[in-house]
Amino acid sequence: MKKKLKTERTKLTKLGKMKESCIKGNLRFPKNTNFVLHKSGIISLELKNRSLIWMNSYLFEHRYLDVEWKRTKAKIGRLTHRLDRLEQKKTKLKEHIPSAVFGGKKLFKQQFTKEEFIKDHEAWRKLFLAARNKEMIISGRKDAGSGNFVFHYNPMTKELHMNSITGKVVTFPEVIFPYGQEMVDKTVTDQIQCKNKKEYGKPISWSIEDHGEYYIIKCLVEVESNPYIHFSTSDGVIGV
Repeated sequence: MKKKLKTERTKLTKLGKMKESCIKGNLRFPKNTNFVLHKSGIISLELKNRSLIWMNSYLFEHRYLDVEWKRTKAKIGRLTHRLDRLEQKKTKLKEHIPSAVFGGKKLFKQQFTKEEFIKDHEAWRKLFLAARNKEMIISGRKDAGSGNFVFHYNPMTKELHMNSITGKVVTFPEVIFPYGQEMVDKTVTDQIQCKNKKEYGKPISWSIEDHGEYYIIKCLVEVESNPYIHFSTSDGVIGV
């Protein structure tokens, strides 16, 4: 943002110098520009995709310099306003706790309020990082062999294989769902057997939650809506 603002201010300075020289009757252009003042008084500017021509310095001043001056000045105003907003936001983030704290606001505040963590900040940091990273959700891909490039579920052996970022394969044995097991098996099997996955494949997402002594594994599959659900209230409604 500061770099953009500096560029626009430099451009405004160059436009001001050209405007001043034009008023004095001795039009001059800054260095490293594509402006050309011809002997006939015509002024031209070569751009990448087009060329601009002004028949005299008067037209150049009012049709180009004045327009670009106003446009650049307005852009500088917008950039300055945005920079001020970002600086305020930065200050606010440093001084105030964000409304959403991954890991919990209570645990975040304990680094300043709990004597145990005040003395040993590293212990708090480990606990806080564990709380922040206790859940992982990997979105599925319909072109993946089993609906996901990270997780691979075997409906026959009930094993879930996960490819870690280090390349190591982690195996979760006996992954059985008390609800929806048949749906998971069918979705994974259909995805594996699907020949044209890019067109007919379905993504399968997986979620793992770390609760210390155990993990909670969730399988997220797309469920088709039932077209035979009856919503008519013509015969009355029973409230429960």
